[in-house]
Amino acid sequence: METQGIFDEFVVWGHETLPAADDTFVKGVEEWLQFADAMHTTPTSGTNGKESAAA
Repeated sequence: METQGIFDEFVVWGHETLPAADDTFVKGVEEWLQFADAMHTTPTSGTNGKESAAA
């Protein structure tokens, strides 16, 4: 990885407010985190790698 730049500080506007429930960026990041977690989790012997329909 190559360093592209260095910052001494940065400003975040609207940090004190929560994003909207339908924010597509937040939803995408949450879905990506769930996907990454599923990829890096070893399934237990009881689940055979599949979630139950009741979940």
